[in-house]
Amino acid sequence: MLEDVLAELNRRVDVTLYLNVPDKEIVARITGRRSCRSCGAIYHVVSQPPKKEGVCDACGAPLSQRDDDSEKVVRERLKVYHKHTAPLLELYKARRILREVDGSAAPDEVFTRLREAMGKVSA
Repeated sequence: MLEDVLAELNRRVDVTLYLNVPDKEIVARITGRRSCRSCGAIYHVVSQPPKKEGVCDACGAPLSQRDDDSEKVVRERLKVYHKHTAPLLELYKARRILREVDGSAAPDEVFTRLREAMGKVSA
């Protein structure tokens, strides 16, 4: 459907970025998020914990986990991804427009890798 819309606009998909992160890592990252409903600050229980567990550093309000960040919901979303979206990887790989980026590193490193992958796009 995307290709049909793009064709009407005289456009095409030039590159597809695939941020490759193991499911185990995705679950750990998402289920570890905590947020402050009062000021919107975001934390992670492992990589960016608040100074006092369960309490926002910025405003002192309690931190909470979003309902869609529960392990059950994340695992279900991953099942849907593997069933419906992951098969597109082979299509884009066959077209030689897939750029795979290891997303298991620290955020700054992943950003650098994404920028490098975009630089490989031919005009």
